[in-house]
Amino acid sequence: MSHTKAHTLVNAKALWNISNGPTTESSIDEHYENWTFPRRGQEEPVNIQVYYPVLVLQGELFQALRRRNRLIIRRAEHIQYRKQLWSVNRKDSYQLDVVTLGHLPRYLNLVDQEIDTLKRRLQRHQSVVRESISRLIGNAHRVRRKRVNWRELFGP
Repeated sequence: MSHTKAHTLVNAKALWNISNGPTTESSIDEHYENWTFPRRGQEEPVNIQVYYPVLVLQGELFQALRRRNRLIIRRAEHIQYRKQLWSVNRKDSYQLDVVTLGHLPRYLNLVDQEIDTLKRRLQRHQSVVRESISRLIGNAHRVRRKRVNWRELFGP
């Protein structure tokens, strides 16, 4: 994908409505709501959820690029749609991969490679991961009786 700013010719509002933000947030909410504290003396297992929101198109995908005040339209197999939502206290950024059906196997290989890289990095830094998990569980214990959003618990 080019380093220039890219946009799809897909209606951005419709694309956002069927994708990413609310769905990803809902999945994270559900995961958090179903979590339980480890038993006394037990270690919290490392359970990292990685979300890859993706829209697969059966038809063609086009990319529009602006270069020197010109609009260039070309076919694409994979683009990344990014959306930022602002609220009073924070900015949320989301990314949705949009791929053609023909490109899906290559996209899935890319995801597998990224997950393998993440796994190797986390294994190399196990002590930091364990320390972070312990700190998060400590935070959860402090707010145990309050119903707090996962963002409050896992935020900075």
